[in-house]
Order: sequence, then structure tokens, then C-alpha cells
Amino acid sequence: MRVRAWGLAWLANPAFWQGLAGIAGFFAVWALAHRIGWLVVPGPAEVAAGLPRLVSEPTYWLSWLGSGQRVLAGFAIAAVLALALGLAMGVSRKLRLTAFPVLEFLRPIPPLAWLPLSILFWPTSETTMTFLTFMGAFFPILISVLAGIDRVDSR
Repeated sequence: MRVRAWGLAWLANPAFWQGLAGIAGFFAVWALAHRIGWLVVPGPAEVAAGLPRLVSEPTYWLSWLGSGQRVLAGFAIAAVLALALGLAMGVSRKLRLTAFPVLEFLRPIPPLAWLPLSILFWPTSETTMTFLTFMGAFFPILISVLAGIDRVDSR
């Protein structure tokens, strides 16, 4: 059966129902694990009941603001540095041949693996979290810039 209204076309999509089943299954397993006692965290019903109280507290929104500032700072620094380095590597073959092996050596390291070193190197937890965000964003941006430069027609 074909749904005629374009606004309801997603109801006929099997992917929508599979996704919905996956989400429902996640919540069912969570509730079951909580009921059996396998989890020490509250179940989905307790979380849903406590959410309105939590959202009404000013500290909740201040936490969102602080996290957003850290993510934005880390991403902005990564974007500026990766764009500058990527453009420089794209223009200078010597720089690319020199820097790319070092960057390719560091790139596969997951951002959370940098946590012990960042705790030692950065004086506050704020700069540590900003650095970890930077590490998570820097290499994908750099590789995208390099790939974009490689696709530019040399003519």
C-alpha cells in the first residue's frame, strides 16, 4: 500500500520501523536489566519521571552551556589549525612529504587514549576536555582538507 501524503511517507519505510524496533528493544532491555538487578543505574521509568525536575534546575542548563563552550573551543581550534596545515601541505609538496608520515602515525590514536598525557600536560580539567575535543576533530578535518585539495583540477 502506497501512502499518498508526502508528510506520511516515512510510515511506509521499513527502515523507520526497524529503527523504531531497535529503540524500543534498547529501552526494553534496559528496563529488564534494571528490574532483574543487573544495573545500578535507574531504569527508564525513573529517568523519565526525574527529567522534568532536572530540566527545571538552572545548574542543568549551565552544564549544557559549559559543555557547549568546551566543544566549540576545541572544534574551532582544530578547524583553524587543520585548515591552515592542510592548505600548507596541499600547496607545498615538501611539507606534505615531511609532515604527513608523522600525522599518519598519530592519527589512529583514539582521542580518549590522549587522556593520561593531557592530564599531565594541561593544568585544568577544562583545557584537558578542550584538548580531547580538539584531538577528535583535528585529524578528520585535516584529511578532508587534503582530500579536497587533491580533487582540485590542476588546470
